Amino acid sequence: MADKIDLKQIKPARGGVKLKSKAPKVREKPKQEKPKIIQNVKPNIPNEQIAPPTEDAVKFITNLQNAKKELIGVMREFGKLLNVKTLKINKTDKEKEREAIMIDNLIRAAIAVDNINPEEGEGVLSLSIYAVRLSLLLRDAGNELAYEHKKLKDRVVVLEKKDPTTQDSDKNYLIEEAKRLGLKISIEEGE
Repeated sequence: MADKIDLKQIKPARGGVKLKSKAPKVREKPKQEKPKIIQNVKPNIPNEQIAPPTEDAVKFITNLQNAKKELIGVMREFGKLLNVKTLKINKTDKEKEREAIMIDNLIRAAIAVDNINPEEGEGVLSLSIYAVRLSLLLRDAGNELAYEHKKLKDRVVVLEKKDPTTQDSDKNYLIEEAKRLGLKISIEEGE
């Protein structure tokens, strides 16, 4: 038979009414501890047996670090070069030459890292990763520009369909949006 419901056990809930349950709570499994990673493990060799780094090892590490710093510096300079907003047709010969030199510097710096430690291929790999990241950034910027361009084109279509007496405020809006995006537009009056 149906059990009687005690009104004191009814408690409001987000989706309706919820009854307090007298059922025992389900026990959660005890969490297993993750194994601890042993850090700063020192070899079981007496200090007398550990030889100091040789001059060649120190020179190798120093050269590798310097070459990596040079590669990172050239990558930063190239990144600054990407922020130049000059169109290709407006670039001077000096700007074009600077771009060619920058690309050459990128390649030379990557090869310098690889020449110091040829087994790793670290220089060319770094340059490849940098190129992929830049291409993704450029893709995103292109997509954003395409989206803004589409919005402006759609707005122009709406303006063309509207009554000529109400277009002044819409034209001003369109002009302001174009200025915000750095575009130059002109609106010619129709017949």
